Amino acid sequence: MSTSLQPLLDLTELRDSARLMLAKNTGRTVSPAESWGTIASLGWLGISVPADRGGLEQPFSALAVLYEELGRTLAPHSFIGSSVCLHALSGLAGEGGPAAAILRQAMEGKAILADATHDPTLLRAAQSQLRGVVANVPDANSATHLVLQVLEGGARIIGIALPHPAVAIVQRDSWDETRVLADIHLDGVDLLDTVLFAAGPDAQQAAINMHAHLDLAIACDAVGGADAVFEDTLQYLQARQQFNRPIASFQAIKHRCADLATSLAGARALVGSAGRQFSNQEGDWRSAAAACRLYASAAFRDVGEEAIQLHGGMGFTWQHDCHRYLKRGRCNDVLRGSTDQRKDELSPALFEAARH
Repeated sequence: MSTSLQPLLDLTELRDSARLMLAKNTGRTVSPAESWGTIASLGWLGISVPADRGGLEQPFSALAVLYEELGRTLAPHSFIGSSVCLHALSGLAGEGGPAAAILRQAMEGKAILADATHDPTLLRAAQSQLRGVVANVPDANSATHLVLQVLEGGARIIGIALPHPAVAIVQRDSWDETRVLADIHLDGVDLLDTVLFAAGPDAQQAAINMHAHLDLAIACDAVGGADAVFEDTLQYLQARQQFNRPIASFQAIKHRCADLATSLAGARALVGSAGRQFSNQEGDWRSAAAACRLYASAAFRDVGEEAIQLHGGMGFTWQHDCHRYLKRGRCNDVLRGSTDQRKDELSPALFEAARH
């Protein structure tokens, strides 16, 4: 089924404005509230929201630009979580209800949503009490609402306003200082005290959309981060000299950079293709998103590792940004499951495609 959307935004202008805004916020102290307020004022949170709910209803390509630019600057805030939830749920929540009100507040930047739908099997809904632990939720510490998927008693996607007396958010230690991860502990949350975003088949489809969207968002983040550190590495190689010539002129260095450029170009092409499939709900878009994330994350990891090596001794220093990009890439690899787990989930679709 195709639900093709018509682009309204000039993606080049969107990229330029996003890069300019993020550059102004780089290298100076900016409070999370100030950063979030800027994003909301630019209308980024409403880009994928349906037009009848006040959004621009743009295809994924517009969001991909923002995700890439955020990845380039290793942005630490909660845009991905809120964007994923808004894209999947805004068209499902009935107008005028509490769910619609929360989503409208999120689109305006007055609420921050944390997507914790990835493993509903960890939650138990017995006697109208929700218990369990959801691990590794990005930016849950700054969220105003948690978004969870519950399977017992029928598939549902619900929201919990924070702070909540039966919810504890425990921040995890991470080698990636650019992203905050936390475990969510639920100890007897009354289901009557939650907001229903979707139920039944709508909830199941929304969860699938959210998981695919997150995979694509991480893939875009990886492309943006890899592109930034690769550009920085090329500049260093052209400036650094040995034997009175730039080390970028050495054949061995050229070959290594060519391999990285090829890998990065492949990742960018896959992101574009998978994003179009996702926007139009064409083909096996869920598997395309998962495969795209695997490839882009591997490219980011390879570029990050090579960047440290190609920068020589300076690349190993704490003051240089190379290690921050490598850590972001490593965190992307293990966020919500290992690479091997994602390969296992994707392999049936690949085997099926190989038979045709």
